[in-house]
Amino acid sequence: MVYAGGGVDITLIGEKELQRKFKGLPGKLQRKIVRAAMKKAIEPVLQDAQSKAPVLTGKLKASLKVMSSNKYGKITTSVVTGEGFFKGDQFYGAFVELGTKHQPAKPFRLKAAKIGV
Repeated sequence: MVYAGGGVDITLIGEKELQRKFKGLPGKLQRKIVRAAMKKAIEPVLQDAQSKAPVLTGKLKASLKVMSSNKYGKITTSVVTGEGFFKGDQFYGAFVELGTKHQPAKPFRLKAAKIGV
């Protein structure tokens, strides 16, 4: 099967056997494996976001990290600032990324790597 998206094509060989073995694992272990794989896959996006982040003091760039969540049975992984947009000491990262009526947007996360995970 070929998965395409975000400029990345992935060909998975042995998908049916892999799915069969994966489904045989307990749900908690399945989620742990998926979360770990997604975190590893998004590392290039984190590195690219860090390279694109504007630097005044360096705190915003240093606060970028990968965060995963599992809500409603759906695991998501993304690059966030500090504790998340509009949260924590680096709450202003969202203002930098999205802009305000007083300053233009300077996207560093949204432009990062353009890899769909």
